[in-house]
Amino acid sequence: MKRILTLGSISFLLFSCSTKEKNNNKNMNRESYKNILNLQGEPKEFTYFAPRKETDKLGTNYINSFVDLGAWHGYYQPEYGKYSMYGGFAGPFYLAEEYAANLSDSFNKIEIINKATNEKYNLSTSKAKFDYIPGKLIQSYSLKDMDLVLELIYVTNRTALVKTIITNKTDKDLNISLNWSGKLYNKLGKWNEKNKEYNYISLNNSLKKSENGVIVDFKEKRLVWDYLMSNDTQFQIKHSLSVKTQIKNDTYKSELENSIIIPPKDELVTYTTESYTFTKDEADKEKKLIEDILKNGDKYFVENNKRWQGYIDKTVKIESLNSKYDIAAVKSVNTLITNWRSPAGAIKHDGITPSVSYKWFNGFWAWDSWKQAVATVNFNEELAKNNIRALLITK
Repeated sequence: MKRILTLGSISFLLFSCSTKEKNNNKNMNRESYKNILNLQGEPKEFTYFAPRKETDKLGTNYINSFVDLGAWHGYYQPEYGKYSMYGGFAGPFYLAEEYAANLSDSFNKIEIINKATNEKYNLSTSKAKFDYIPGKLIQSYSLKDMDLVLELIYVTNRTALVKTIITNKTDKDLNISLNWSGKLYNKLGKWNEKNKEYNYISLNNSLKKSENGVIVDFKEKRLVWDYLMSNDTQFQIKHSLSVKTQIKNDTYKSELENSIIIPPKDELVTYTTESYTFTKDEADKEKKLIEDILKNGDKYFVENNKRWQGYIDKTVKIESLNSKYDIAAVKSVNTLITNWRSPAGAIKHDGITPSVSYKWFNGFWAWDSWKQAVATVNFNEELAKNNIRALLITK
């Protein structure tokens, strides 16, 4: 269920594609590969599922994830019918230097209130659709008088960007208020094989208000086989709109300062950044970038499309290739990009881990890295080079 190909098959498949003639079919855009991976699930306060039978390996994440640009945090899509998660991307999960933990079931959920009636729009009654295309997550909710669309991409190796589009389907002005909320998972489950149950570790992380958003301050924990965290690590949400944030224990709510009127048949577009940083220097660097990201959000979506379409154009090249092999090749690209980690701590160059989903594979090994480079060079030459540098250059 988790990783769809072995590293050897990924390398062979992409190398084979690169030696053939280029595909003349101009319709192989990334929309053609919608939902080739199932990323739906409900994140819990444990990340790795308990073994169901003797052949199961303890340490596998029970949900496939979406990660890009070497980020150290990733997202899922909600399961259909899990209405409490509607309105936000599931998770995120974050790598505590090596081991994964879920921050929440859905940490940044939007809520829309009709100011004329003072009633909240109930997304459980909407026609909901959750899609994954290479490089982007999309949620769409269709209601009687409005449509809500959420799109998530990565814009740096520390920051994801959410685009929110609310469309007024009526012939009258739509006066709405918005808020975003979430609850922090503040403990981590570890499977106790003897007792056949999860034991929970208290993490003692905290929430604090920030300008137009909220920050998770992580508390140092050095649990060698389960969780490694420093006091400087943060997860921060920032909105392009002005909001006021209220915090109560492990929950927060960021409310729009002023209501918004959307004219008939018009739309509201707003942006939100979600950043996971390990050090103060990283946080300061992202703070400077976020100002431009929130101001020029659409530019980053254009760049995302260009980059991912480029990956596909360089991967799907065999003129007579059967469609099922096209899909396998694009799945291979997605797997390699998901496992891409950017420089952090002792890691000085971008590299690719064997699997972000398996607890013991969040590291670099020569055997895997050589094969990953063979595959990756076909669509991202610089990442392939850095994958080797990460092993050899440690200063």
